[in-house]
Amino acid sequence: MCYAFNRIDKGTNIDVPIIQLNRSKAIWGEDALEFRPERWAHTPDAAHNVPGVWSNMMSFLGGPRACIGFRFSVVE
Repeated sequence: MCYAFNRIDKGTNIDVPIIQLNRSKAIWGEDALEFRPERWAHTPDAAHNVPGVWSNMMSFLGGPRACIGFRFSVVE
């Protein structure tokens, strides 16, 4: 995966394709659409650069605006 970094002007809206990142075959492998909790025991190398508060997934985002209920969701 190649990243190009450009300057982003203040006030610019940015969309983050969370669903596409969480289901990317390039990151998670050919079975990316399957629910396999055991995959997070040994996270694929490609996923190590994905920011997030849990298992290199963006479902709960991260940082100061992270989902406050993520721990509850993981336990459930």
